[in-house]
Amino acid sequence: MLEASFTGKYETDAKAGKGSTTLSVGTNVGEAKLKALATIALEAADYSPPSFAFSLSKPDSFSIRYSPEKKDGDPPNLRFKFMNSMNVMGGRVNMAYHHAVQERKTKVKSLVEFNDEHKMAVKHLVGTKDCELRYKFAPRRFTVVEPSYKLASREWAVALSRSFESGDVLKGSFDVKNRKVGLEWSRTSKERGTFKISGSLVKKDNEIKPQLMAQTTWSCSL
Repeated sequence: MLEASFTGKYETDAKAGKGSTTLSVGTNVGEAKLKALATIALEAADYSPPSFAFSLSKPDSFSIRYSPEKKDGDPPNLRFKFMNSMNVMGGRVNMAYHHAVQERKTKVKSLVEFNDEHKMAVKHLVGTKDCELRYKFAPRRFTVVEPSYKLASREWAVALSRSFESGDVLKGSFDVKNRKVGLEWSRTSKERGTFKISGSLVKKDNEIKPQLMAQTTWSCSL
């Protein structure tokens, strides 16, 4: 029996008159998962052909993503990610290596889990001053506070989320540099459905621009 999952996502920018629809289909290949994605851009004036991407991944091990679209003279649109973890002095350290062939960029990520309440993540773009620190504090069972700071630009952001036993999660965020306030409502439940609805307000050039995104997932057996 082949098990497949289908995900549909719609995003829109009301002020810019733009939107996009993404459909993804995934299936298991042994211990790995194969996924195909198709994205259609919906713009008020112009029509753009769909873009496609394919990925193969194994949880906590590796992921490979390929897209056939590329410009003349560019290398393939290929991305690699390798992951590993280890125990250090009573805590757990997770490492991840990312490399984008077309963009010629390499990122290194590390997550240090001191305990269930305190975790710290570090992300660095190799060869640049781009380094981000993110701290996760979960003082209570269903509440999480996540402040973050970027060293190169000296900017910070903060997110606060609240989970419920029903499977619903409410999350609010504030980004100082982009002057962006976001609110997200998501649900993960086999009985009541899985979806995510998020909205944000961005202040740019003395104008507030709203954005809205809706995403849902269905599963079936073939």
